[in-house]
Amino acid sequence: MVTGRHTEGGQRRGYANCGRSEGSKRTQFKAGNNANPHGRKGKPPPVLSDEVQEELEAMRHVVSNAASSDWTYQQAAYRRWLNEDVAAFFKRLTSLQIKKARRWS
Repeated sequence: MVTGRHTEGGQRRGYANCGRSEGSKRTQFKAGNNANPHGRKGKPPPVLSDEVQEELEAMRHVVSNAASSDWTYQQAAYRRWLNEDVAAFFKRLTSLQIKKARRWS
């Protein structure tokens, strides 16, 4: 019984074993070969989210500029955090810088 473009076996009419002789196997590309002579480029580096990037920029601003140059609430909040707990502030700043360095290496 033929319905639409397909036969009962699920093959398209007139296209059964199209381009292959009986018993043949695919040999053009072996498993794992994508025919790219230069190889794969690898995964792109992970991108820092916008929030993390903004956090890093604000923390760097706080470290490198005077308190009078703070323009945003975020910078003021990081300035208070720096004054209250220097070790925790720099631990977070270091972890963000490591994430960014891994992204570019």
